[in-house]
Amino acid sequence: MSKDTGNIVQHTASESTAWPRGGRWWVVAGPFLGMMTFGASRYTYPYVLPAMAAELQLPNERMGNIASAYFVAYMLSSLLWGTLADRLGSRRVMLAGVTVIGAGLLAMGNTSSFVLGLLFNLLCGAGAPALSVGQVPLLSRWFPDTSRGMALGAAIMGNGFATFALGLWIPAVMAASGWRWAWWSTSALVFALLAACWFLLREAPPRPAAPRRTTSSQQRGDAITAGPPPTMWGVLGQRAAWTLIIIYSVWGAGYTIFMTFAVAYLRERAWDAATASGAFALWGVFTMFGAPTWGSLADRLAKKWVLALAIILQAIGYFAFLSGSPIAVFAGAAAVGFGQIGIPTVMSAAAGDYFPRRITGAAFGLLTFSFALGCIIGPSAGGLVSDASGTLASGLLLGLGGLAVAGLATLVLQKPPRQEHA
Repeated sequence: MSKDTGNIVQHTASESTAWPRGGRWWVVAGPFLGMMTFGASRYTYPYVLPAMAAELQLPNERMGNIASAYFVAYMLSSLLWGTLADRLGSRRVMLAGVTVIGAGLLAMGNTSSFVLGLLFNLLCGAGAPALSVGQVPLLSRWFPDTSRGMALGAAIMGNGFATFALGLWIPAVMAASGWRWAWWSTSALVFALLAACWFLLREAPPRPAAPRRTTSSQQRGDAITAGPPPTMWGVLGQRAAWTLIIIYSVWGAGYTIFMTFAVAYLRERAWDAATASGAFALWGVFTMFGAPTWGSLADRLAKKWVLALAIILQAIGYFAFLSGSPIAVFAGAAAVGFGQIGIPTVMSAAAGDYFPRRITGAAFGLLTFSFALGCIIGPSAGGLVSDASGTLASGLLLGLGGLAVAGLATLVLQKPPRQEHA
């Protein structure tokens, strides 16, 4: 065996041990539970809103402002959490986020005015990005490119599971004890999950450095990767980064229009409350099934085509939902849920492909910031269009237009750049 051949074999052997193998999948349990607390921070409010508004005597506009406060805090804190995840580690950031969410939910149960509700929901929104952003660098360091999407998809299932579980948990608590206890009991559940996350969340061990090849091709590779450490400003110089930002923000606007007005649209078409809520719950169930599926596809196919496929399926679901036919509505809700969860799942995996690992947290924080901006704009724009036309169907059509723009943007997404993944 020649010297060069021996170096290559040694390099390959080192690569085979670069990623921790035995028992690696158990680490997904921590992010899964973390995403459950993320779901609790976002989806408790819609269930509690009617009873809370009635007791506090707040109009729908004020209750909508409280809901928007969540996304304002989510947007403003996402970049901070992403940067802290890169500097302090994902485990610390995610534990801090769960603590903030638990405190926010506890405070929401003590709301006695519009101003307090606004401030307390800001707290819930401020803690949420720590989970959605923090899990990306954590799992990116545990899993290689060939299984990262599947791991992130499995973790994001926690959000869908929380959506479904809250639909059973909160109505039962409210029926027995009132809306305040719905907040308090959900806060207690989040603090219980915090204790579990303390033991389950683990940073990846350092990967051993691979022996350097002595071939001329390796020397050329060194010349390519040499240079200053990657920075966020450098990443923003890539066209692909801006394409991802456009996709995530425009899609976020279209997605939140559906989330905000879906049940109200069915009520507008004279559906009873229980059946309309059942269609929404079906959406939550199919997000659970969709997350690992899209993650697996993202490991095998180009991210741009997986994003496009998820958006197309979601758009088909929008069309079916707008028909108003019971069978089509339930089928549409399932398609929207299954397709919708694919976007954050693939975006999470794409962050590890398009950005160096040393700034993955900050990079995904930037993407989350753009997504949250769309989430703030979408419901307001959908509401304005609906009020002008006199029907919520026009607002949902605006959301469908947002999906169309996001889908077209995926077609110009470039391949991930070759980069060092320090």
